Amino acid sequence: MDILLDNLNWMSFNVALALMAVIFGYLFLHSRNLYARILFFVLWILFIPNTIYLVTDLKWLPEQFPKLDLQNQLILVAQYLVLLLTGLVTFFFGLRPLEEVLSKPKHRINIPVPVIIFLANYLIAFGVVLGRVERINSWDVFTRPSTVFTSASNIFNSQEDLIFILLFGTLSNLIYFAWKQFLKFN
Repeated sequence: MDILLDNLNWMSFNVALALMAVIFGYLFLHSRNLYARILFFVLWILFIPNTIYLVTDLKWLPEQFPKLDLQNQLILVAQYLVLLLTGLVTFFFGLRPLEEVLSKPKHRINIPVPVIIFLANYLIAFGVVLGRVERINSWDVFTRPSTVFTSASNIFNSQEDLIFILLFGTLSNLIYFAWKQFLKFN
């Protein structure tokens, strides 16, 4: 039972971080003040990796599962299922504001929007590695910038981390574009 309660604590925290990305994206999209838009865009960039990051938390399920009885195993699986679905939904809706802004005629650029989203997913994967491997949080950009820079540099020196970014970025793209097609969004 301690496992389930402990999970509620860290899962709730991680879900809150993922929801912040969606909120900042929404505020970025709907803010009329230029400075507020810039602020919300920066915060969105910092928090968007927290959405799909939730998928990586599934790594704890195999370790926790055998430690519980059958009834609590069912609850554990339900916890992780909710976490997974929350991660996927917040990821999808967290990326929508970027796509919407780039699709507006006054913001059109010569690069097709899907290409920008495709590349953004690899940047998001980079953020996931910063969090999962280097243990960097979104707010560390402001509170520990030199540590963030050092940690980001470390990633480029690790073949394993670079492969993870490539694979996780690809997975993120598959998820995003499959969901987009399934939900029939533009």
